[in-house]
Amino acid sequence: MRAAVGTRKLTLDGSSDAVAAANLQSRIEELAASVGAMISSTESLPAEMRGGYRRIGLRYVLNGPYETLVKLLARLEAATPPLVVDNLHIHGVLRARRAGAAATTGLDAGLDVYGYRANENPGRRQAMISRLAIYLLLTGCLVFGAIVFIELQPAATDEPALSELPRRPNMPPPIRRQQSARLEELLATVLADRCSAAPDVRHRLLPTMAEAPPISPTRA
Repeated sequence: MRAAVGTRKLTLDGSSDAVAAANLQSRIEELAASVGAMISSTESLPAEMRGGYRRIGLRYVLNGPYETLVKLLARLEAATPPLVVDNLHIHGVLRARRAGAAATTGLDAGLDVYGYRANENPGRRQAMISRLAIYLLLTGCLVFGAIVFIELQPAATDEPALSELPRRPNMPPPIRRQQSARLEELLATVLADRCSAAPDVRHRLLPTMAEAPPISPTRA
């Protein structure tokens, strides 16, 4: 397998052990049909962890002439992805033909064929799912907290008393007059000037009245 790293595909296709086993079985049936070997039975073997890969195995019972079985073994060795043949047993069997024909000697072969599937780390996938769930939970908490903060925040109103009164449809908005500090100072100055000028006017009127000639009584 190390020699085939740079030139051939190493692993079986399939997202699970069952799918990879089905692909392996289909591949071996194609190879057996290409050389003329007959498959008598097929058995699935339990998948096992081997290093960073999942080992997928099938057990076969084949029959055919010696040359056919040799060709099949050569095809299995050169297959892509690489396959491993183990537990090989070959024994001869005498098979009788139809009446008038001579009996022939054939071979039955039993062997285990293994392929390898890339192992997906379930712990890493579970960690990613857990991390995503935590992120979604934190986002939901932040959104809920923002909604609660907005709902509990008091509304700022510049005219609380006026805004609470219902307005008539044709009523104009109220106009507020702001008192000017400058106007109050001018008004106080004018009043003070008038008050100070009142005694001078009285003093001026008294001498004028004293200098006026007396009014003589009118004779009848």
